[in-house]
Amino acid sequence: MHSFRDVILDDILREKFRKFLHTVFNAEPTYVIFNYINRAVRNSANQNDHDIYRDLQHALKTRQFAFIRGLWTLIKQIIQLRIQIKDLIRQQITIFKHLGYCRMIKNIVSIGDGDRCIGDLRQNIQN
Repeated sequence: MHSFRDVILDDILREKFRKFLHTVFNAEPTYVIFNYINRAVRNSANQNDHDIYRDLQHALKTRQFAFIRGLWTLIKQIIQLRIQIKDLIRQQITIFKHLGYCRMIKNIVSIGDGDRCIGDLRQNIQN
């Protein structure tokens, strides 16, 4: 019910939250999200987590250059997704090599990935 408030008002939890924002939630710069949450927690009109979250959403949507920031965030997400796909392919190839299957695989079928991985995987297995 008051987890935002509990985290922001506790020195240790606040520092852990900053680290979380930096390492896990990196769609926005850490200080931006942290400052908006900090302001929302300290706003006496916000009585619970729902109020704080709604205040945070409003602040992010109405800030200057919100559209451009959103577009940049989308580009960063696409780049991050491509990096994750390459890492997934690398892991799959490592498993195939470890099992001794690389030279034995003739065809690969992938269901549900929309051909995002299979072309790169097929090319890397044949090398």
